[in-house]
Amino acid sequence: SGFFDRVRYEIGGFHFSLNEMEHGILRGNRRHPYRLLKPFRKREPRMEFAITPLDPRIHFTLVCGARSCPPIGFYEADQIESQLQLAAESFINSPQVEILPQEGAVFISKIFKWYKRDFRGNDGGLIDLLLNYLDEGEKKTYLQQNRDKIRIRYQPYDWNLNEGENREVMR
Repeated sequence: SGFFDRVRYEIGGFHFSLNEMEHGILRGNRRHPYRLLKPFRKREPRMEFAITPLDPRIHFTLVCGARSCPPIGFYEADQIESQLQLAAESFINSPQVEILPQEGAVFISKIFKWYKRDFRGNDGGLIDLLLNYLDEGEKKTYLQQNRDKIRIRYQPYDWNLNEGENREVMR
């Protein structure tokens, strides 16, 4: 088992790995994209911590340390709604989403592929999400006008360690 399964935290008297926090709690007990089973069994007491319905904006806040991850953010309970909104807007308006009219395509982070089910499970759901958070401008207008013709392509994921150069910390 890897780092995200070995590191554990105690919450409410229960122990959770980082993967269990992400997929069991934040994703409402959905299975990891590359695993067969959900983190928690149906009658397991830790299920009470699972958040439903899932808020797909969490994917713009979770950080594994790779360069293609969102920037590290600090979140506060009384500001979480505006902070999730800002995280989604920042990620979708970053180089992780490229709209290239000359190619009739949008090139997006592999995060959208891995967790496509969390974004309504289809290309239309991904386009809706992008339109919801894209800044106003030519690219958003192009996407609105060509939503049924545009091809979705996924960018290579840069797993190299993000050592912080040219990265902002979100507050």
